[in-house]
Amino acid sequence: MSEAPQQFAPPAQPPYAAPQRTEGTAIGGLITGILFWPAGLILNPIALSRTKKNGTAGRGLAIAGLILSLLGLVTTIIIIVATVALAGATVAAIDKTVGEANTVSATGVVGDTLVTDKNIAITVSAVTCGLASVGDGAFSTAAQGEFCAVDLTATNQSGDAAAISSSMVKGFIGTSEYSADSSAALGDDTTLIFDNVNPGNSVTGKVYIDVPKGSSLDSIEVDDAFLGASVKFTL
Repeated sequence: MSEAPQQFAPPAQPPYAAPQRTEGTAIGGLITGILFWPAGLILNPIALSRTKKNGTAGRGLAIAGLILSLLGLVTTIIIIVATVALAGATVAAIDKTVGEANTVSATGVVGDTLVTDKNIAITVSAVTCGLASVGDGAFSTAAQGEFCAVDLTATNQSGDAAAISSSMVKGFIGTSEYSADSSAALGDDTTLIFDNVNPGNSVTGKVYIDVPKGSSLDSIEVDDAFLGASVKFTL
């Protein structure tokens, strides 16, 4: 009696598993972590929470995006701190320069000749106060208080051309500072406004300083081109 042929069943196939869906917020979190870290700090924690809750893929993307976002935050903080430090250093340097410009390198009295640290010889020959106005007719300029006229000569003893102007001259009554009145230049053609003085040359003119009525200046300071120390003439 012959045996019946054996029947072999095909091997069981594993059940089909659909590919795991990648969490969209994880992709967005990675992109924002690269391009705009503040948004990445918000999206990536959300993506981590969703991948855990929903079983979706993208946890690695969210972690990478969060790291990039934190790096962006740290870099921004470093830049801000460095910028503030640089700004502080710049302000300190400006204050130092201004302080140096406001120092007095030489002192004397009216009639003396004082040489600035840029080798400009300054002579204040006279100071006349009590002037109600400067000039005549349509070109007359009235003082708010009264004018003090400062007669000044500047001689360039350096090897370079130098700018000499009325804005270099300051008057003082006590600790109060008074600048030259540029509008008074319209009334007097002898007013020193601005001159470019070559080496060896001199310029002479008047500078008018407006002070309160009945007042007179205690001292005159001349600062050569705003960057050097002043020379001071007392009255």
